[in-house]
Amino acid sequence: MRAAITAFLTGRDYWQTKTLRPPVWESTSALARQPFDSLWVSFLYGTPLIRALSGHKARLLIDTQNYDPSVFSGYASATRNPVTKLLCRRAIQTSRRALAALPDGAVLIHVSASDAEQWRRDRPDLQHEVIENGCDVFPRDSRPDYAAATKQLLFVGSLSAQMNRDALAHFAKTFWPELRDSCRLRVVGSNPPPELAKLCQALGWELRANVSEAGLTDAYADAHYAILPFAYGAGSKLKLFEALGRGLPVLTTTAGAVGVEGLPRCVQVADSAADWRTNVDAGAGFTGETWQTGLDFARRYTWESLAARLRDVIETARPVELSPSPGH
Repeated sequence: MRAAITAFLTGRDYWQTKTLRPPVWESTSALARQPFDSLWVSFLYGTPLIRALSGHKARLLIDTQNYDPSVFSGYASATRNPVTKLLCRRAIQTSRRALAALPDGAVLIHVSASDAEQWRRDRPDLQHEVIENGCDVFPRDSRPDYAAATKQLLFVGSLSAQMNRDALAHFAKTFWPELRDSCRLRVVGSNPPPELAKLCQALGWELRANVSEAGLTDAYADAHYAILPFAYGAGSKLKLFEALGRGLPVLTTTAGAVGVEGLPRCVQVADSAADWRTNVDAGAGFTGETWQTGLDFARRYTWESLAARLRDVIETARPVELSPSPGH
């Protein structure tokens, strides 16, 4: 809240106000005193870090995660709060200025081909590479009974993130009335705010906060489906891969599956509650071969395979002067 008020009053970007705190600059100062030949940094920190390290020459890789203008436009459309809408507009402006300031020769790392295409339209002169989100493949030892009358649904994510909270609110309004007589929902994540805890209690959802890795494994163990009930956003690639790597089928909206190509048969994409109910009821007909398509898909995105691709990108990148691009 303090960061939002500060950003609103000063005209600064909310996300940079919130995250670019003194410890970040202390780390940057330490980095500036060390020799390095490659720098891999989040897009949010790209321009401030380039300015701080001006004079160095290195391979510069910028991790974009998602296409920022689409993400922040989604945030803005999902709220009636005029302050939030204003901060989202500023975030889009900050993103475009930061992209324009990247020096020629920088490499942008994207998590999907669709994201890369959008960024490429804005800066076709930069090098654009796709390295998807990764996952660990830990198939659960057994599966619950998919012929059971009541199915266990699972949502996993950082509960301090607005997009995740909006997804659960969308699920409560759009899907839960159709599913409540045949499903249970377990919500697992870090730092749930009080209003989300109240929502879970009111709807009879099980909330597991700040669980350990072992606790997360337990949460996946008896779930019938992982859910991605997003009404907007740039997809939920990490959540999708993680669920498939655990051996769960997935129920997702179109927005939840954005940016992931060639989805396996155990991922059901639908935006209506009736279709979700149909997919839940049809679960008893799934076969071992269907589950295997999800595991095979996840194995294409293990951290080991992605690390090898990233190494190749780093090795072929050319060093650039770390200073804002004079041409943009």
